[in-house]
Amino acid sequence: MQVQGITTVTATVAVRLKEGISTPEKVANMVNRNWLFLDFFSSSTERHTEPQPAKYLRMDDVTGSFIYESSFGVRSSFGAIGAVDVVNRFNTEVYISDIESSYLPSQTPRGVKNLRKEELKAIRGNGRGERKEWERVYDYDVYNDLGDPDNDPATRRPVLGGRERPYPRRCRTGRHRCRADPSSESPPATADGIYVPRDEAFTERRAGAFATKRALSMLSAFTTARRVSGDRRRSFPSLAAIDALYEDGYKNRPPSSQPEAVDVDGYLAGMVQRQVKLLLKGEEEEFKEELRKLFKFQTPEIHDSTQQRSYSKKIMKI
Repeated sequence: MQVQGITTVTATVAVRLKEGISTPEKVANMVNRNWLFLDFFSSSTERHTEPQPAKYLRMDDVTGSFIYESSFGVRSSFGAIGAVDVVNRFNTEVYISDIESSYLPSQTPRGVKNLRKEELKAIRGNGRGERKEWERVYDYDVYNDLGDPDNDPATRRPVLGGRERPYPRRCRTGRHRCRADPSSESPPATADGIYVPRDEAFTERRAGAFATKRALSMLSAFTTARRVSGDRRRSFPSLAAIDALYEDGYKNRPPSSQPEAVDVDGYLAGMVQRQVKLLLKGEEEEFKEELRKLFKFQTPEIHDSTQQRSYSKKIMKI
């Protein structure tokens, strides 16, 4: 009779919640409940273990991650670990930061080839159903959501893509068709509702930075429109003055030929002062200076590179 030894394999998982949702209730649920399950797959055979819950071990104060640990007993004939199936039964998304092993398709171990085929089939999609935010499906469709004919018939747009109007494809979303134009798909309810495969979506930090930059761009456009509509006769005296705009912001604006009442900075400062009057407490000049910094234009790449070359030449002359 041949007796096979049992080997204990321990897996350690670092889990991080989305920024801004680490409430005491969620942390308590993460620590006290069995919600994270691991399943090991052999690299040499198609065998795998039964899913086992990972137990909370400790908190990593440096990275803000929750450390979990799970132990498995496997026979010596199980072979090396080829893949780990991670099942999340928590009520929110979690982030897995590290993958220890990865394989090219041609180097996939025999024991996990069928697992990889199933994953490939899943992420390709089947052309049915509406995509959800958490899904990782790379299915493609034509551009047929550029207008909103149900709310405004004038926004009806032709379908871009196909033989009649060739155009690169977009990720398929599967939203319902418009009643006024069945060839068009209804647009997302919000700008953030556009489907992006989960692995390609912005992280919370990058999404926040993008939203901030978008808001600042809108404010710059607003102040520019306000200035142009207020006085079309104002102009810069030279190209050097335009170039200085990216260094000094609106301090270097063209001279006004209109009364000070239509000054951009004064208009915006007065508008905001009415909303936060109790917070300013007489610090109008400091507030205006911060406002000017907020509306400072981002230097275009061509101007930025020119300034860098000029700076380099000055250093070389010294």
